[in-house]
Amino acid sequence: MQFAAHGLQGANLTDILREAEVSPGAFYHHFRDKLDLFLAVVDQMSERFRDMLRQSRELLVAPDGDLVEWVAGVYRLMLQITRENRELFVIYVREIHSGNDRINEFFERDQQSMGAEIQQILAELIARGTLPEIDPVWASYLVGILAQGGMLHQLSEEGDDEAWARAMAEFTLGGVQALTPAVAPPPRHILRGDPRRSGV
Repeated sequence: MQFAAHGLQGANLTDILREAEVSPGAFYHHFRDKLDLFLAVVDQMSERFRDMLRQSRELLVAPDGDLVEWVAGVYRLMLQITRENRELFVIYVREIHSGNDRINEFFERDQQSMGAEIQQILAELIARGTLPEIDPVWASYLVGILAQGGMLHQLSEEGDDEAWARAMAEFTLGGVQALTPAVAPPPRHILRGDPRRSGV
């Protein structure tokens, strides 16, 4: 895959079309340019994450079940999807900070959509009394950042996935509860996922 081998900037559209055996006319019927194609491919990966979160919510453990193991299972599935799309995931994370307006707009929509899935899980846990009363929007932002960083680290370290997932679950359940009331939420544009305006 050209994007995996050369990144977004280095990927050559002519080579992409030749490898896919697609004519320029057919390509431009569906996509504006190379970036449009890249975002469509990334959206497919993101949709797999959203589907996984929706399915996980349906299988949410009972209040007396092992919540840590359930959260660890979610992290294991996320890592599996990330490993299957390793190069694409790394490129996507890198391009988030490129300053490109179209990438920023896509990222904002993507993070809002992913955040909504996480918020529903958190709201269910709060309603059950499994988690204390916390701001699910702010908490979902923390969980999203933690998951992204944790998966990047695990991809680079190639450590024990089971131990990693368990540690991530324990930190998520303990850390988010501890951080949410203690740390003031960032400005709303940061929660919406626009790194350009966050000072990052």
